[in-house]
Amino acid sequence: MKAAGFVWTADKLSRYIANPAAVVPGNHMPYAGLHDAGQAAAIVAYLETLK
Repeated sequence: MKAAGFVWTADKLSRYIANPAAVVPGNHMPYAGLHDAGQAAAIVAYLETLK
């Protein structure tokens, strides 16, 4: 994930949550993605509160 070569933004994280392989090809995290946009948005909103 560190070798992805980009800064994680809310938009990038939202896209990763929906489809990890499309955002970071070749990563080895076993996560198929969360396809419910509302749940994905809730996760990103929660993570933004931890700054």
